Amino acid sequence: MLIKNDIAIKFVQNLCYYLNSLLYSFVTNSRYGSVGILFFVFFNHCYTVNAQGNGSLSGLQELQIFQDNQNPKAIFFREPEQNGRKETTDWNEWYPAYCSLMGFVGKAVKEEVTVDNFEQVRNYFNELKALHPEQAVIVHICGRGRDPHFARQPFFAGHWVYYNGAIIEESVPAEEGETVIKVSNPNLFKKNVGLTDHKINEDIGLCKLAPDGKPDWSYSEQVKLIDIDYQNKTITVERGAYETNPLEFNGGEAYAAAHVSEGPEGSDSYNWRWYYNHSTLSPKDKNGKQAGDIYAEQLAGWFKKDSLFENFDGVEFDVLHHVPMISGLSAARGMDFDADGIADGGLIDGYPTYGVGAIKFLKKLRELMGNEKLIMADYDRWFHQRSVGILNGTEHENFPTGDDDDDFNDWGGGINRLLFAAENSQSPQFNYIKSKKDDDRIADIRLAFAAAVICDATIAETIPSGRTELSENVFVWDELKKGTENELGWLGHPVDTVIRLATQSTNVLDGVDINEKIVSSNCQINDEGGELILTKNYDAQEFLQFQLGNLNCPGQDLFIRATVKADPMANYPSETARIMQVAVAGGVYGSNDGNFMNNVNLVLDDSFERVIDNTSMMHENAFNAGFYFRQFNNPATLTFNFEGNEPVTISDIEIYAAPDVLVRKFEGGLVIANPSKHEVEIDLDEIWPGERFTRLKGSGDQDPFVNDGQEVSGKVKIDKLDGLFLVRETNTTGIVEPKKEESGFWVYPNPAKDFISIELQSLFKQLYLFDYSGRTVMEITPLEQEHIRISTEAMTPGIYLIKALRRDGTSTSQQLVIGK
Repeated sequence: MLIKNDIAIKFVQNLCYYLNSLLYSFVTNSRYGSVGILFFVFFNHCYTVNAQGNGSLSGLQELQIFQDNQNPKAIFFREPEQNGRKETTDWNEWYPAYCSLMGFVGKAVKEEVTVDNFEQVRNYFNELKALHPEQAVIVHICGRGRDPHFARQPFFAGHWVYYNGAIIEESVPAEEGETVIKVSNPNLFKKNVGLTDHKINEDIGLCKLAPDGKPDWSYSEQVKLIDIDYQNKTITVERGAYETNPLEFNGGEAYAAAHVSEGPEGSDSYNWRWYYNHSTLSPKDKNGKQAGDIYAEQLAGWFKKDSLFENFDGVEFDVLHHVPMISGLSAARGMDFDADGIADGGLIDGYPTYGVGAIKFLKKLRELMGNEKLIMADYDRWFHQRSVGILNGTEHENFPTGDDDDDFNDWGGGINRLLFAAENSQSPQFNYIKSKKDDDRIADIRLAFAAAVICDATIAETIPSGRTELSENVFVWDELKKGTENELGWLGHPVDTVIRLATQSTNVLDGVDINEKIVSSNCQINDEGGELILTKNYDAQEFLQFQLGNLNCPGQDLFIRATVKADPMANYPSETARIMQVAVAGGVYGSNDGNFMNNVNLVLDDSFERVIDNTSMMHENAFNAGFYFRQFNNPATLTFNFEGNEPVTISDIEIYAAPDVLVRKFEGGLVIANPSKHEVEIDLDEIWPGERFTRLKGSGDQDPFVNDGQEVSGKVKIDKLDGLFLVRETNTTGIVEPKKEESGFWVYPNPAKDFISIELQSLFKQLYLFDYSGRTVMEITPLEQEHIRISTEAMTPGIYLIKALRRDGTSTSQQLVIGK
């Protein structure tokens, strides 16, 4: 399915593609020999240079995902890779399918998935990028580990994480094959483990002990566990694994430890993935480098000229954590990050050496890659990486919280994470939500889509099971392509910021002295002109907390909004975000004690990922956070927890007994999200007076009942946990004309023939007129004028864009048609 978007460019690009295909056939016909080959190479080189060198398509800012007039922003998530690495997938069916959105995220090397043909998929990625330089091609990489068969050099043995290990009690010869090794504790090793039915034995590192009794990984060997004899306290291993040499070890002076690993994962890989030791206390190699240094240098090198990812636009790190997670823990063993032979879990006296090391790694990578490439990482759970201002954005693998929140209980936390990343990421900002592959309710998928679009995030589509069509028949959700009209970016420019309808109801705190509602606290609270300044009571305090009580909140919905900023935590990088959490008595999960690092102890609890609910990030810049609850006691008691004991400033606290329904206006339509557990009724005339809307005309195999193409007016009902995308009706030119009061200026007539008039309601610094190619046709300094008249006699008929730059640096724009 080829979706309409910038038709002229698509036509030329597709023409080049088909000419390229014909030339390829011409070349492969041996009758034409070297002449045909030279002709093909010349044409392909000229086209590729033109595509990549076109000034309008160069640089990250020219990608479709960064065009403000392209909403919804949509890419594919991993399907282009998963199908592209199959040798049975032909380019001629792969290309038409995966050029139909704005790009994709996918794996391109065997660092995690080890099956199929990754050379083919890299070729496909590069070919598509050459044909469509405006599309984003982003490589998906595991942030916490890799298959040790892949590019293991130049890492050294101490760059991987091990569990606390055992003393090797009897000398071990340097011999090939199998060796029986006597160890002090065989319970520290495991056989037949894994994430799927395919179970394997653990990998083990052997090393000598330093004079201080700690492991010395500079003298080491890797081995594979074959058997365990618990009675005789021995392990049998296969020597010299992973291209290491069998070494001699003296009894009582050597050490054996199992790798911290994940996997195997069945059909995608039957191997372990060893964990990188991101801790700031991890061992250094002979050059003084830690694991993060090596990883950053290696990855940045792959993006250099003539390397693996030269033509790609950036990287997304999956499962890069602040607090390391693993399923192989027990009472006997834990993760040893500082390599002293004692389990520490990445925490030293509560300090997250692993999480701080992850930020150090990202900073190093940014220094090496510069700003010309995108860097993203997961952030849909509290234990994911915490960097601020280093990344271009974040991935939300499903929404709002990973795979564990089908009821959208952490709606407030999910919205906070999207908005915080949008405000605190490096430019250009790129956040995306991965859609659920399958769901019993299409409404769940639509609600997540609405959240993404409203919060300026991209939607990374996963295709539902059973929809295996390629070529032009690839599956795309109706909301992404204007239903059967197949128009990408159909919503166009946003014409307003996010509207939270709850705030249009009565604030429970109106006329109330908030200090009188504080019923308890563990810190000093000073009211300085309406701002509550929280400071510690004592130096060893691990978190700040206060409670608001006796709040009369009738009904079944509760929305809290507050502006918060926080000083950096001592001894942490300044780029580290702090966590804020709000809990309500009678809520789904209740409150925790505010010391978020203590939740590491819950790693073996099935409810672990749900423990911290309705969170927000905090940093030095003020952030407007929101928290939404659908279950609570009335009168309500709210508990505010703040990580760390450094000062926090909280202000503008508002409480509403209403659902957190979100609305966003666009040139081409209206998007509404209802996260409540009940139906809501929206008055369109109040939200956007004078406008007319229709529902999408949806595909018959998606949701034709919601997207029925019918006109919508007055009040519209939206079911529980659902979103709605409405089409804004346009004039006969197909151009939506924003109201003067929205844009601050009005252009008429539109279409124009001999002249255009511009009425200015706001004060603008500069006006620009661009033609359809992006060339500046005219620049106007309006001074104090309220009306400007421009002759169009010398202007070529076509579509133009008028951009108005306000004095505060913001801008707004309108499209214009000039005819003859």
